[in-house]
Amino acid sequence: MNPWHCDVVDSFAWRTCTERWPRIIDGVADDVPDHRVALARLREEVTDGVVLRLHDDNDDGRRFEVINDYVGRPWTALPWYVGESWLYARIRAAVGWRHHRRDPFRAAKAREEAGLADDDDTAASDPIAQALWRSLWGNRADLSLPTARHHDRAAMGDLLHDDRPLALAWLKRARRVAIVLDNAGTEVFADLQLARALRNGGAEVTLFAKDRPFFVSDAMPADVEMARRRLQRPDGAAVVAESFLTGPGMLTVAELPATFRDALASADVIVAKGDCNYRRLVGDGPWASSDDRAFGDVVRMPAPVIALRTLKAEVLVGVGADACARARAQIADWLISGRFGVVQCAR
Repeated sequence: MNPWHCDVVDSFAWRTCTERWPRIIDGVADDVPDHRVALARLREEVTDGVVLRLHDDNDDGRRFEVINDYVGRPWTALPWYVGESWLYARIRAAVGWRHHRRDPFRAAKAREEAGLADDDDTAASDPIAQALWRSLWGNRADLSLPTARHHDRAAMGDLLHDDRPLALAWLKRARRVAIVLDNAGTEVFADLQLARALRNGGAEVTLFAKDRPFFVSDAMPADVEMARRRLQRPDGAAVVAESFLTGPGMLTVAELPATFRDALASADVIVAKGDCNYRRLVGDGPWASSDDRAFGDVVRMPAPVIALRTLKAEVLVGVGADACARARAQIADWLISGRFGVVQCAR
């Protein structure tokens, strides 16, 4: 299955490239106005120019050799996920991330974090099950797609595929759990509550965060520590900054660097959070949502995977035709709105 490309007119990939990316650049310029000129040049390149290389001395440039095949072509020629990851590399270059390590999205993250408070989950009859549910729907809090935040309540009818019984069985007997994080703020707050519940159950938990600013709200170690300071009880999880997570590669055994692959292989189960990680697990292709292949037929990872994701892209594998039809009947943009979610397991 070939991945989505941004030149499929009227697809969400095409709208992301032509509409969402310029808005994201404008938002960064509002928050870091001292780099407005460089960001304006990037915006013009994305909307009316052609793909350019980063300078050789930029520490992102060496990770994006795939871009060489598209230099001189419109941004719409890029594969969707590759283009998204390249956009954030270019934003980092425009704001001088390499020199001063200033997160251009920190102000937006801070606005999203306002009002977060810890929940007392000690009396829950099944703390891991409760934390898993919160962690799933926390994925709606995505600053790169603000419309997903409009769905502030979760109902069972919003869950299109429910592998929770298997997921909970895996988690409750696991001694080592790897959680590949997605968003900061609300979502990582819920993820830390999940880590705390797993630790209380006797598991060792490792959180894999982004090593640099990515997808506006994606969590870096500093964002995890920011959330921890607001929590009332410690989670005890280790935090690892993983550079592969901010590059253009897919989450498959074949593409994972050895150190990251080995770290994931040492876990009894991997919890993959969010829409972007899901897309990378299944190759970011335009799968038919009612395809008869199971999620586990597509995923190739070094340990069992639990995907917790709300739908914000036209990428979905292993969800039955009836569930898809039910969601489509309720809302036209059901695949991208963030309203619906899935819990899917791959052995």
